[in-house]
Amino acid sequence: MSTITVTNIQATGETASRSVSGVAAVWVNMTSAAVINGSFNVSSATDNGTGNYTSSITNSMADTDYAYSVTPLLNSLALTGFGWSKATSSFVSQTASTSSAAYDAETCLNIHGDLA
Repeated sequence: MSTITVTNIQATGETASRSVSGVAAVWVNMTSAAVINGSFNVSSATDNGTGNYTSSITNSMADTDYAYSVTPLLNSLALTGFGWSKATSSFVSQTASTSSAAYDAETCLNIHGDLA
């Protein structure tokens, strides 16, 4: 496989270019049982218990100073998502109800930062 090295990218039809560092290094959409619906740079997901998930990162992050967002998806209940533990090769997320009780939910995770 060949590698193309660039600083900025521009999608066909777009007028503005963007920094490559602004593109997600990791993303995953997984079910409440940690079954991966779609992903990039995630090798597996593990259900650690109610509302607690580990996403294994295929190509490690350069350090743990990356930015992330966790979004639980459930239309009938207000939920919150947060990072539980950050490592260069994995990320543990937690989803909970607004009363702070752990809750299983389909979850989307995005990580932005430098790859190792």
